[in-house]
Amino acid sequence: MNHVTRELDRIHQEGEKIMKRRMGKEKNGEWNKLILERINQNERLFSKEESKVMSHHNKLIQKMYILGLTDNLGITKCLEKNKFHDIIGKTKGEINKMPNREQAIELLKKYNQEEFHLRHALTVEAVMKYFAKENGEDEEFWGLVGLLHDVDFEKYPEKHCQKAPELLQEIGANEDMIHAICSHGYGICSNLKPEKQMEKILFATDELTGLIWAAAKMRPSQSTKDMEVSSLKKKFKDKKFAAGCSRDTIKQGAEMLGWELSELLEKTILAMREAEDLVEKEMEEIK
Repeated sequence: MNHVTRELDRIHQEGEKIMKRRMGKEKNGEWNKLILERINQNERLFSKEESKVMSHHNKLIQKMYILGLTDNLGITKCLEKNKFHDIIGKTKGEINKMPNREQAIELLKKYNQEEFHLRHALTVEAVMKYFAKENGEDEEFWGLVGLLHDVDFEKYPEKHCQKAPELLQEIGANEDMIHAICSHGYGICSNLKPEKQMEKILFATDELTGLIWAAAKMRPSQSTKDMEVSSLKKKFKDKKFAAGCSRDTIKQGAEMLGWELSELLEKTILAMREAEDLVEKEMEEIK
C-alpha cells in the first residue's frame, strides 16, 4: 500500500469512527450514507475537531467521485497516484487555510476607508460572533465572515459579491468563507444561496444592523442600549426611514431561519447592544 492509499484509508477510518460514535451505526457503510445526507449540517452534528475531519473526508471523496477515481463515494477503483495525491493536497489546504483577524483587518482597510463602511464591518463582525456563541459555533470564523462580508463594496459597488472572491484570495480565504460572504448578496448581486445557518444569519442581519444603527442615532441616547423592539418595529414599518435598508431582505432572512420577524429584531438588538462599546473602541483604533 503506497502513501496515497494509506492517506485515503486514514481519512476513511477516522470518518467511520466518528460516525459510529455519533450515530450509533455499526453496520459497515451506514455511516457514509448518513454523513452524505447531512453534509450541510456537520457543524451541528459534530464537535469542531470532528467537523474538520468529516469536512476533509467528504470533500475528498466527492472530488474523487467526480474525477472517476471512486465508484460509490467510498471505495477507490484505481490508483492514479499523481492525480490522487494532488486532490489530497489541495483538499487539505482548502480545509486548513483560514486568515487571522489581523490579516482580515488589513484587507478591510485596504479596500475601505469610509467610516460608515468600517463601522458596519465591525458591527456585523460582532453580531456574527454573538450568534456563533449563542449557537455553540466557531466565533472566530463567523466573525471573520461578518468583518469581510462587504470587503468589495466601497471600491467596486457595481461588482459587489463578484469582486469579493478575488480580494479574499489575497489573504488565503478558503471556499467556505468565500461562499458564506458572497451568499449574503443572494437575489441582489449574487446567485449563491445561503445554505448554512451562519449564512442565513448573515443574510438576515446585514441590512438589519444598518436599520438598527440608524434608529439608534435618532434616539436621545444615540445608543442601542435602551432600544426596545417596539420602537424598532415602528421604524421598520416606516419605509421612508433608512430607505436603503431593505425590509424585504430582512423579512426573507427571518423566513430562511424559520424565525418570527420580532425574534430576529430582538436578537439583533441584543447582539448590537452587547458589542456597542467594543465597536466604538475599535473604531478609534482602526482610524
